[in-house]
Amino acid sequence: PLTRLPGSDTVAKEVTRRFEAGRPTVVAWLDIDSFKKINDTAGFAAGDELIRSVGRALGELSSKLPGTTVGHVGGDDFLFSCDVEEITTIADALLDVTWSAGDLPVTVSLATVVCGGQDGWSYPEVSRRLAPVKKQAKEVAGSSWVNAWPGSDRVEILRGQALAN
Repeated sequence: PLTRLPGSDTVAKEVTRRFEAGRPTVVAWLDIDSFKKINDTAGFAAGDELIRSVGRALGELSSKLPGTTVGHVGGDDFLFSCDVEEITTIADALLDVTWSAGDLPVTVSLATVVCGGQDGWSYPEVSRRLAPVKKQAKEVAGSSWVNAWPGSDRVEILRGQALAN
């Protein structure tokens, strides 16, 4: 594997364990924006190195933050869970970086769902809620962070700026 990170099953098991223990958690999806363009413009080697760099950053964060579990879903997609109090540290570390592939500047989109410990949600339900949040994060200009809660239609843009329609 390109990043040597575990896959989504590891994160799913950790989220399920947290829910069963009644532990509040954040489930998050990180996506590299316009990745096809990166490969087409900077080349596959630059794209692969970018994926490895993002994977290393997530791996380093998870080693410093004991409540964080990360996984590389595949391609340019990463999934992680963390304690609620860790998400701002992680978001800042990922979004404040000037990412690039060769000479091409790169942005990333972070989608999060904050789950209280007693919500009664399952990992499949939260992952379904996360999918449209990820889509919304990708519609925000620049490196972005969009957050939602299970059982609510409310979504907050925490970083980035909504694109005009």
